[in-house]
Amino acid sequence: MIRHNRINNVLYTLDGLFALVLLTIGGIYLIQNPVWDVQNWYVIAFSNAIVTWIVIQLPWILNRFFNVAFSKLITVTYYVFIMLTLLIGEAVGVYRVVAAYDSFIHAIGGFVLALTGYYIYHLLSKETNKPLLIIFILGFQALFGTIWEIFEYGLDVFIGSNTQSYFDDLTQTLFIGQAALRDTMLDFIFNTLGAIIFILILPYIKNEWLIEKK
Repeated sequence: MIRHNRINNVLYTLDGLFALVLLTIGGIYLIQNPVWDVQNWYVIAFSNAIVTWIVIQLPWILNRFFNVAFSKLITVTYYVFIMLTLLIGEAVGVYRVVAAYDSFIHAIGGFVLALTGYYIYHLLSKETNKPLLIIFILGFQALFGTIWEIFEYGLDVFIGSNTQSYFDDLTQTLFIGQAALRDTMLDFIFNTLGAIIFILILPYIKNEWLIEKK
C-alpha cells in the first residue's frame, strides 16, 4: 500500500485545489472566447490544470490496479514536481518571466528521474553492484530526458508552441546556430546534473524513504 502520510495528502490537496482554480478561470474565459490558442495564458492554464488532475491520480491508479507501491520520497517529490512544473511553471507562467527557472526545473527533473531509476533498479535486481546501479540511473535519466525533448519538439512542430525556445516570444524572431540549440542542450546538462546530485547524496538517504516496505 502507498503510505498515505500527512505530507503526501497535503501536497495532493494543494495540487488539486490549485488546478481547480486555474481550470475554473480558464474555463470561464474559454466559454466566452472559444478559440484554442496555445499562446493564450487562459488556454495554457486550462490545459495544464486538466493534465494536473490526471497525473496526480497516477500513484493511486498504479497502486490500485498494478499493485505498485511507492516510497515516501518518490511520492513527495512527485507531487512537488507537478506543482513546480505544470502549475507554477506552465500555468502561472514563471517559465516565461524567469529565465533560470527552466534550468532549475530540469535539474529537479533529473533528480526525480534518477530517484525513479533507483526504484526500478531495486525492483528488477537485488544485487548491490554500485557501478552498475550508477550506470543504470544515469542511463535511465538520459533515456527519459531525451524522450521528453522529442516530445517538446513534437509539440513545437504540430501545435506551434515554443517549448524548446527556438524563437523570441516577444519579437517572434527565430534563433539560429547555437542560440537555437541552447535551450535543449541546457535541458540535457541540468537533467544530468540533477541525476549526479542524487547519486552523490544517495548514501545519506534512509532506505525507508527510497523503498516502500511490503
